[in-house]
Amino acid sequence: YIKIEYAKNGNLYIPASSFDMIQKYGSSESKKPKLNTLGTSAWTKTKESVKSAVGEVAKELVELYALRERDNGFVFGKDTIWQKEFEETFPYEETRGQEEA
Repeated sequence: YIKIEYAKNGNLYIPASSFDMIQKYGSSESKKPKLNTLGTSAWTKTKESVKSAVGEVAKELVELYALRERDNGFVFGKDTIWQKEFEETFPYEETRGQEEA
């Protein structure tokens, strides 16, 4: 665990498996963020607001991927002789993966 100390003896313990979720706050506006003390009503309100926003993003992503799954993609036709001749003028060799694709 990593222990993050907050004001008024507030402590938050983060398990090692979640260290990647800890970030330094940065703002392009050079404004300091509003800070809340852990466990207060302001903290709870902010936390619930963030949960709601994350839920909305998740809902939008589910809808987006459902639409993508439903729609047919574009299928390119077979390479023409002109395209093959054009590709042969490139000075690079294709990888096996590129050739298979």
